[in-house]
Amino acid sequence: MRKFLAAQQKYPQEALEKKIAGTVHIRYTIDNLGKVIKTQVISGIGSGCDEEAERIVSLLKFEVAK
Repeated sequence: MRKFLAAQQKYPQEALEKKIAGTVHIRYTIDNLGKVIKTQVISGIGSGCDEEAERIVSLLKFEVAK
């Protein structure tokens, strides 16, 4: 999963200019098909990083037991 997240990440220009770095914690909800349907920032760092983290997490797909 870390490889996928790193490959999808597009660091926000504002964060680059302000030299912002850190960790964004996201809570997400998965539907019965394994798709992320809702995201919520639990702790963020701002400057576009929170929105980028939500965008990346929304791309995740999980395998569900049938």
